[in-house]
Amino acid sequence: MDTNEASETLDRAAQLSGRSRLSTRWFATYLLIFAVGSFAMAMAFAFIGPRWSATIVTPVWLIFVVSISLYANRQKAVPRGVMKINGIMMGAWALIWAGVVIGSFQVDQQLWWWIVGGLAMATPPLVARHIVQRQTSAL
Repeated sequence: MDTNEASETLDRAAQLSGRSRLSTRWFATYLLIFAVGSFAMAMAFAFIGPRWSATIVTPVWLIFVVSISLYANRQKAVPRGVMKINGIMMGAWALIWAGVVIGSFQVDQQLWWWIVGGLAMATPPLVARHIVQRQTSAL
């Protein structure tokens, strides 16, 4: 391989790498949608109340999660380490969600609790989004 061939090969590799990074940016959008949905769910619990929230909000949340999961499964490319990033994010989110729900009964379902809880629930996907954006940004 001569110098020109090597240079062309490196240029092609750089192009493919850039294209790969761009094609995985959908995951950052997915995480943003999940963060907004999490906050919206907390607000729904705040305004609808605990009795009706379990009946109304939970099925809507399940439809939301299934919808964004179907969207994610249709993507052709995934960022490097997506399973680890998503697993840690979902674990942290679930722990926060459990804490918010349990805590809501300690503070008599007050609005401020659900606002703070919604922001806390949105934090893991937003942190994961930041990590993915750094990882998929062009060099």
